[in-house]
Amino acid sequence: MNKNKEKLRIDETTMNDMIATRRHRKYGRFKFGNNLFRFFHEMNMRDYEVTYMYSFGQRVEKDYTDLDEVTYQSQNYEGCSVSLTHRSSGHRQIVYVDYTGDDWCDVVPITDWNIPRGKPDVVKMVITMIREDVLGDEA
Repeated sequence: MNKNKEKLRIDETTMNDMIATRRHRKYGRFKFGNNLFRFFHEMNMRDYEVTYMYSFGQRVEKDYTDLDEVTYQSQNYEGCSVSLTHRSSGHRQIVYVDYTGDDWCDVVPITDWNIPRGKPDVVKMVITMIREDVLGDEA
């Protein structure tokens, strides 16, 4: 593992503290609900912010700085597009949050995202990191 990737990783104690101190909200019946929160948190740590959310062509008007609310609302709709924009560069990636019903696929319930030309695919890096942490060799 390279040094930069190691720096960006949240250690288990910090992650457990974050989950324990969050508002007590049930994220549905899904086994891996906190991984979606972790995904948004990891993107936020990389200086990305949620700029909008859409579901079925309708804009979801919420407080996009509240990652609990973003996580809850993106799971609340049958499918939801979430735009993540880098604060300084303006680089944007859009992810589609949806559950497939398969535990292996739903570790991080992001089923699709745009791949930027000539820019790093930060979404893929974060999803891969979380999947490796949760599943180990099976990722």
